[in-house]
Amino acid sequence: MIKKILLYCVCVSFLLGSGYADAAPHREKKRSSNTRQTTRKEDKKKSPPLPQAPEVPPKQKLAHFKQQILKTPDTELSPEDKTWFIELLDILASVPRGRWIIENAPSDLKFRIYSQQGHSGVYNKKNVSIKRYGDPQEEALTLAHEMTHAIQHHRGMSRIPLHDLQEYLIVNRLKELHAVVEQARIDHQLSRPKKGSRYDWAIELAKEKEKQGLSPQAANRFARTEMVKRFWQNHASTSIQINGKKIRVSRRIDHWNRSYDLYYFKKDFIDNNVSKKKFDRILRLYIQAMEVDIQPEFFISPETSAFRLEKNKLTTFLNGIRRQEIHILDEGKLEKEYKNGELLYIRLHPQKSSKTKGNKNFSFTGGHASYSVRNGEINGIYREYDAWGKQVLEVPMEEGHSEGDGWQIMENGERKVIRFRFKEIFPYYRSKKKE
Repeated sequence: MIKKILLYCVCVSFLLGSGYADAAPHREKKRSSNTRQTTRKEDKKKSPPLPQAPEVPPKQKLAHFKQQILKTPDTELSPEDKTWFIELLDILASVPRGRWIIENAPSDLKFRIYSQQGHSGVYNKKNVSIKRYGDPQEEALTLAHEMTHAIQHHRGMSRIPLHDLQEYLIVNRLKELHAVVEQARIDHQLSRPKKGSRYDWAIELAKEKEKQGLSPQAANRFARTEMVKRFWQNHASTSIQINGKKIRVSRRIDHWNRSYDLYYFKKDFIDNNVSKKKFDRILRLYIQAMEVDIQPEFFISPETSAFRLEKNKLTTFLNGIRRQEIHILDEGKLEKEYKNGELLYIRLHPQKSSKTKGNKNFSFTGGHASYSVRNGEINGIYREYDAWGKQVLEVPMEEGHSEGDGWQIMENGERKVIRFRFKEIFPYYRSKKKE
């Protein structure tokens, strides 16, 4: 899970007094450097750091978490929810990787019910919150996903070195991919009947590698490595040939990529004081945690990534073909989705605080666009132009989404008329009106 897929850090402040600062000048001169050092030490003793709860030994974590759940006030977690969380922990503890999640999670972790829309779970400041939706084993996988984020935070893996937006996108996507890998490993070890699981293909791939003579450990590592590569490159709905069989890769990989690309793309930021070595270290921590045979360069190189970042523009790809473009506007994020190079729709994900209106323009790498805004939504004709000023796209917009007849200049130079019927693609779509 997406999500809405975020970073959190707990900071402790040390308040240092200055006991000698108010002394008279002549008395100050008489004080030796040793006296000043002693004074500072005494002041530090007066403001000790906040005590940290000791970490519970790994083998005791399961019992510890159960005890913490039972101690939670009923106003924060009902008796039924307490029983439910304990059941989910027992499911995870029944398999090796589930036990690994429990044993490596921070001892101060709290368990809560997630009631908001849009996600099945979230990790937020020592709280793991998930929804109840009727399938204990699937819920246990969601719990493992969010507990993985807690482990990342506890180990410092989610403290992202904010050098630039490219690094921000890479590390956040790796954070989510690591959690997905842990879900897949536990799903495999549960050995339950699968019905279209998003991880079936990776499990089947590992079994086929065992038939080739690999040990279970080596076969699973190979499958994990292939899984990470397919997710990162957005190679969805493709086939892997092995032992005379075709293993079909899940199409959900594409949905995963589009969701997190949209979620984590934001206005650019740069901190040139951050060392590239720190970024390399973060990449290696994720590679080590996922236990895959991949070099850090794989996650950086444009040739092995499913997205390209340019000025005010994020372009994503499905099997090497343009899939999505995202722009940052004053009114929110503008998403354009393509299929085989043809525009399917345009949709504005509005910013709640935006109350702009009138005719607007914005530039991006390779061109610029013009549009009209009313009540914070795009209404009227949206037009795009290439770097030489030639119009290449015209789309009628209605309350922030494409609706009506427009046209697009294709890569071969053909002018193609497109009928945009956004309401047919999203029949339950409702624009987010500004308050």
